[in-house]
Amino acid sequence: MIIYRVQNSAGAGPYTSGWHPPSTKSNVFINDVHPDPYDDDLLFAFLENKNIYDFKFAFYSLKQASEWINGWSNVSIHELSDVKFKFYSLEIDSDDVIAGEKQCIYHKNSTIEIINSVPLMEIYNEN
Repeated sequence: MIIYRVQNSAGAGPYTSGWHPPSTKSNVFINDVHPDPYDDDLLFAFLENKNIYDFKFAFYSLKQASEWINGWSNVSIHELSDVKFKFYSLEIDSDDVIAGEKQCIYHKNSTIEIINSVPLMEIYNEN
């Protein structure tokens, strides 16, 4: 199965790496486009008795990823790009993926293969 993720070369995503856009002075981006996993009924049911830090977040469709990425401000996308976050296509066993409403998760120890990576600015739609 192919999933999509925003991460740096070490495999850390923007939230788990402690990154936040300097323009916001906050590491919390909870809204309809960037939901907290506990606001996602499907993920909440799965994560209820688990350590959230044992999982990585991704997207199971390009549409889902595009909505998330384009929900960021232009400034935030530039800031993410400046610190070397990219958009990755990953191959993973479908049994390792738990689908949520706006994102999916997989265990951090799951076997993944990087298929491709592109700079965020190449897929960000500046309207």
